[in-house]
Amino acid sequence: MDSNKIDKMKTLQEAVDNLEGLMMRLKLKMEINNLKNMKERLIKLMKQEKEEKEDNEHKERMTQWNEKLEEEEEN
Repeated sequence: MDSNKIDKMKTLQEAVDNLEGLMMRLKLKMEINNLKNMKERLIKLMKQEKEEKEDNEHKERMTQWNEKLEEEEEN
């Protein structure tokens, strides 16, 4: 092979390597973005779960309080 073909092959290989590197970076960025979205959804779900738990605890306390009042009224 002449040096011209060798240079072209090296240039093509460098271009392929660069494209592979860009693709890897793009895949990593996409994966990071997916993880961030999952984290945000998880945080949102955890907050919602906490609020529901607090609401249920409040309802339970109110129910117990009402039952106690009714009991006292009966006596």
